[in-house]
Amino acid sequence: MSEFWISSSDTVSDEELLFLYSSVGRTAYTRDPDVLTRAIRGSSFVVSARGPQRELWDLARAISDDVTICYLQDILVRPDARRAGVGRALLEHVQQTQWAAEDPRIESVSMRPIRLGLSLR
Repeated sequence: MSEFWISSSDTVSDEELLFLYSSVGRTAYTRDPDVLTRAIRGSSFVVSARGPQRELWDLARAISDDVTICYLQDILVRPDARRAGVGRALLEHVQQTQWAAEDPRIESVSMRPIRLGLSLR
């Protein structure tokens, strides 16, 4: 498996966002780069993963009230970075950071993959 770094304090450039969202076919977001940038900057929590040359591989973003709910809006994995365990690592990072750290009574969090609503392309 390739080396990668996960960060919740990484600054992702607008160009990197456009490239990542385009590479996974999320064109509804890339049609208006200003809206994409505002959506990312307005998210409660953004975590990114970078590859060996510090290139942006993946990104996850969530919206949360920091008390009872956290909605994971996106997990994006560049096609050339798939199957390396990075998407799972991002999900686990969001889970640990957003829930378990907030409430000491929570021992673990599990998420079942379900799809509700619309996925915009």
